[in-house]
Amino acid sequence: MKISLKNLFLFSLLCYLSGCYLYSRNYKYSDITVKEVFDFPKQTPSGENDKIQDCCKGKRCWDFEPVARYEITAFVFGHSNRTLADFSEIITDLGLLWGENASKKYYKDVDLKVLLSAYYVRWGEGESFNLYHAANNHMITCDNKAYKKLRTIRTGDQVRLKGYLVDAKISDKPYEKDPLKIMEWKTSRTREDTGGNSCELFYVNSADDIEILAKGPRHWLYLKYFGLCSLIAVIIFWVYNFNKKTKAELAEAQRNTF
Repeated sequence: MKISLKNLFLFSLLCYLSGCYLYSRNYKYSDITVKEVFDFPKQTPSGENDKIQDCCKGKRCWDFEPVARYEITAFVFGHSNRTLADFSEIITDLGLLWGENASKKYYKDVDLKVLLSAYYVRWGEGESFNLYHAANNHMITCDNKAYKKLRTIRTGDQVRLKGYLVDAKISDKPYEKDPLKIMEWKTSRTREDTGGNSCELFYVNSADDIEILAKGPRHWLYLKYFGLCSLIAVIIFWVYNFNKKTKAELAEAQRNTF
């Protein structure tokens, strides 16, 4: 049976788009098995001995000031690697929920999404969601191993994260003193705020502070990757065939000319 490139392209595109859509709803297909997710985050004051490594990543240099020690066991309802966005070299965004959103399974009935640096939730009549038991966390680290591990976390995972809530000063070069050339970024200090500036700037020191306690389903993610790889393969094959055909036609035209 002959299958045309057009049909292969459409099939690959369908797989990719279906995978994207279904994976974006992966949290709905995940059950919470780690009971600590029903608990609340633990926040305690930082001390004089709490120090955090400053660093330069990408085009920016970061100076951190610890605000509080912070530990959370939570369910991941979304993530963003900030591809092509500011600070993608150091930050990964995780949408996390806990408490009654987890214990009462509110997350299964609402629409949740993490887009770049914020999360969005929508629910209909008769549905519930506790805005104080969910947050978008700007996960930040200067440690390369911790950064890579954060990027392995997927929607539907149950995780335990330990570190610090931090305020940050961001500049184009280390030890910048000119206040006009320094951008300040302050973390949320409470779980009872919403809207702009309510996200946690959550620093982790090492990969040991990141635990994936239970993984969510991966099949929709694999369907997305399969569709994407298939699309790339079809496009490469089409370009190869096009070039081959064009060269053959040029060669034939040259023979006919002479």
